[in-house]
Amino acid sequence: MRSFYLCGAQSVGKTTLIRELNRRPELASLRIEVIDEVARSLIKQDGIDLNVFQDYRNHQEQFYQFNLKLVSRYLDMARQDRLDDDSSDRLKLYDRSGLDAVNYICTYLPHLSHRMLGEAAVKHLIDEYSSSSASVSFIVMDPQAEFIEHDNVRLPPQLPELQKYTENLRQLLEQRGIPRVDLPERDLDIRVQRVSELLLNRDGNRKELDD
Repeated sequence: MRSFYLCGAQSVGKTTLIRELNRRPELASLRIEVIDEVARSLIKQDGIDLNVFQDYRNHQEQFYQFNLKLVSRYLDMARQDRLDDDSSDRLKLYDRSGLDAVNYICTYLPHLSHRMLGEAAVKHLIDEYSSSSASVSFIVMDPQAEFIEHDNVRLPPQLPELQKYTENLRQLLEQRGIPRVDLPERDLDIRVQRVSELLLNRDGNRKELDD
């Protein structure tokens, strides 16, 4: 089994990309299991006030605890994937990863980054991703101005902050020795084609895809 994590800031087109991948006939035989973004279900499940995100500077502890809870959820899933790894050809495609939650704190509340990175759940999550590098791949999408649209749920998207988020995420992965693939393209069709090739080849350990 191989797990692909489609990562990046809010409003970069991750969900749109996944929807388009589901329409590709050449991927149908792979029976890819798509794991929806956990944050949205957690917001509904816990009845979290959306002001926690839209006015996060005035709700710092709530914003911190929400992202820490996300880390724990993704840690549970990563551990289960490892236990379920039966060396089959199964593929999972995650809409975001636990490191996205870590990176939200590091980017938007940098004074709390040391605290977040010191959390036991975060350390265990990084260990899980690092030790599973042969079966886990991260795809990092760059923000593009034309895709930015505020959905009134997540943090207000501002291009400079989205770019900083992306830069920090790449550094976080690189510093922990976790392989990634960068997806900087603007064109949706090119994005779909490149990720399709990754899925078909089950290859996610190159920093850049070949042209």
